[in-house]
Amino acid sequence: MAAPTVVLAPARLPAGQAGVAYSQTFLAIGGTAPYTFAVTAGATPVRVSLSASGTLAGTPSAGGSFPLPA
Repeated sequence: MAAPTVVLAPARLPAGQAGVAYSQTFLAIGGTAPYTFAVTAGATPVRVSLSASGTLAGTPSAGGSFPLPA
């Protein structure tokens, strides 16, 4: 039996700005809930974190690109 496919939405995040509060919640589609989110590769910007419930939030201290593989 193959594992179910889980898709994250949104596929791309809106850009944030240094010094401006940011919040975006991921939605998992497919598979079996409950889901737990974590950064296991890459890194979030300084002062931004990903909660276990899927919300990426904080006030980034610098701009840049921060890839987070799914």
